[in-house]
Amino acid sequence: TPYGVPEAISVAKAASQAQRPTVRRGDTIFLLHRMTRRNVDVEKGQVRARRKMHGTSQAFVIDKAQYGEVCGEIYPGDKVFLRTSTGMQLGVEGEAVLAQNTVRGAKQLFKIEVPDGTPQGALRVGTTVYLKSHTGNHLEIFGGVAQARFVKKGGLQAFIVEKPSGVV
Repeated sequence: TPYGVPEAISVAKAASQAQRPTVRRGDTIFLLHRMTRRNVDVEKGQVRARRKMHGTSQAFVIDKAQYGEVCGEIYPGDKVFLRTSTGMQLGVEGEAVLAQNTVRGAKQLFKIEVPDGTPQGALRVGTTVYLKSHTGNHLEIFGGVAQARFVKKGGLQAFIVEKPSGVV
């Protein structure tokens, strides 16, 4: 293509990517449901997506299951725990997604998956993710309620990772 346009687009994409902060273990994140544009929230152990806001009910602390020297940043394929502001862990029982205890076991682990074509490397703010539970089903929002009913990855199962404003 004349004038190096594809190269200019690649450079612009790389610059944009570099300005988005990475997600690290211990970070507070918010999960924006891609389809409804509402943030996942927890109230009395129930997990839903009811409104677009960044409050304590919508905040999750992300932590990796792995430990070690290079385990600070979160990458696609990592298994993570999501802790609510009350200290409860997000978990899956059957198809129900709940936050009712502090246990960190297999039922509370979620594998981070990203759509095909997502740039490789550490997870960044603004990345679309799918959260695969121990059952093999993905977390989804349907009718405002979080569930884990299907293996497939689509609009109901897509979430955008956000951080509090001004945090890098």
